[in-house]
Amino acid sequence: MRLILKSMFILITIVSLAACSTTEEPRKIIGETPSESKGAFAFDGSVYTIERGKVLVEDVGKEIGEIKAIVDEIKENGEAEKYDSTLNLQAGTKIFEIIEQDRSNPVVAIKIDDTYYGAIFNSTLQ
Repeated sequence: MRLILKSMFILITIVSLAACSTTEEPRKIIGETPSESKGAFAFDGSVYTIERGKVLVEDVGKEIGEIKAIVDEIKENGEAEKYDSTLNLQAGTKIFEIIEQDRSNPVVAIKIDDTYYGAIFNSTLQ
């Protein structure tokens, strides 16, 4: 009987510990320039961080905006900052919607040199 109780206690403890752990990536801190980020831009009242990941053409929807200027500090819609000097981000770069996405973490795409890059919501524009 004691062996069964001991075994059940150990099993419950292991299950509880596993349930409390998380494999979810931590959210980026607003204002931080993450090493994997290429840049950021403001669109529709939000700041998006440009990630290194590319987006498949079939996942890209209609054009929804455009980058108007490259600046040192984003203050209004249409402005962008480059963190990576190899990124050919310029005024006139188009912003596109991404089809069928998780709405809890908005993602858009930008097209640079015939390649689509994902951009993830980072913060609201202030």
